[in-house]
Amino acid sequence: MQSWGLEMRKPAATYEIPLPRFVWLFLPILLLLYAHFAKMTGLIWETQRYREYGLIENATLLFLAIAVVYAVRIAVNAERPVQRAWFWVLAAGAFYFLGEEASWGQHIFSWHTPDALSALNEQKETNLHNLAGGYRLLFHNLPRQVMSFASILGGFVVPLYLLKSGKTFTPDSLHHWIWPSYACGVAGLMATLASQPVKIAHSLRLRIPDVFLIDYGEFKECLLALFILLYLMGAARYFLPQRQAVEAEEAEETVSFAE
Repeated sequence: MQSWGLEMRKPAATYEIPLPRFVWLFLPILLLLYAHFAKMTGLIWETQRYREYGLIENATLLFLAIAVVYAVRIAVNAERPVQRAWFWVLAAGAFYFLGEEASWGQHIFSWHTPDALSALNEQKETNLHNLAGGYRLLFHNLPRQVMSFASILGGFVVPLYLLKSGKTFTPDSLHHWIWPSYACGVAGLMATLASQPVKIAHSLRLRIPDVFLIDYGEFKECLLALFILLYLMGAARYFLPQRQAVEAEEAEETVSFAE
């Protein structure tokens, strides 16, 4: 059997891989417009149970569920131990994010939160990120800040620098496959910046129309989930064709050997 020949099978790095424009550009914008539209019109299913059953919350769950599938599939097909380890970590992280957002099934099956957990949980739910006190810092604030930083740095700053500078990495290097596609930048930027105008207005004690007072926390989580999904979509376009090429090569060698 021939060697992997990575340089022949992976001509483009992950940050150069394009993604469908609707998913990376129009979808984040549509989600933001819908959140404002729901606030403006007072859609009953949003105003009554937005946090658990609204479109933004359910979109978050959908993005994360698909992301878990992508991460597992890539981890199974990746060749190198460091690649497998990285995508198994992402699969576990996306699964944890998904479980926490759904309160580990409570939003679906509506079970009663145990009294001991309910006493500590600010929303009386079966999850960790709504625990009060120092637990909230550990399970909510820290992961969100890390994800926000990663989405800006990895999804926008680094890929844009690499594309503008023309800098390239050898196909065998870590940098060639670990950075997100540049298309992740819109979701990453919007997740971090969408609420900034309202925060600035609050700091200046300006009156803010109700239509702009959406739940930016839920919206940010939705876009961070979309960022994870877009990252894994780009990674799938990088890794899975490579695996298919290897399987095709192995099949050809098997046929040649049989002949």
